[in-house]
Amino acid sequence: MAKREQVTGAAGETFVLSALSGRGLAIPEKIGTPVKLITIPLDHIVPSLRPRYRNRLIATVVYGNKVSGDTRGLIAGSGRSVLVETKTVLDHNLRWSNLRKHQPGRLDAHAEAGGLSLLAWLHATGLYLMQWPVPGFGLRKSITPEQAASLDILDVTQCQ
Repeated sequence: MAKREQVTGAAGETFVLSALSGRGLAIPEKIGTPVKLITIPLDHIVPSLRPRYRNRLIATVVYGNKVSGDTRGLIAGSGRSVLVETKTVLDHNLRWSNLRKHQPGRLDAHAEAGGLSLLAWLHATGLYLMQWPVPGFGLRKSITPEQAASLDILDVTQCQ
């Protein structure tokens, strides 16, 4: 994933996180991606750059296990678990290929266990919150903003 896409995605996740409270989600919180910092010994750095880094700790990031979604929360009153996967795709339809390989399975498993799984799509035309599984969405399929608007959940407390 390109750096620009990561920045756009992170901004979208922050926006969606703040919007979820207004849609009835209690205690929304971002799920952090586990990372490890691995230090790089000075002798592994190109010799011409060693003087620049002599008194600094140099590390590389190694990502840990994949997380189930981007946001967790509860439905107030019932305490039902809510898992939200956020996609920030501003300029075209939301494609199945925009999901990473593990994401549909994690959303399915959460829903099958009795939780509420949601797909949040931030598009140039607005924020769409859809219950997972999304009808008509699958391999080699996409969702238009018009379809998403018809499926948009304004209050998660009303979901079955």
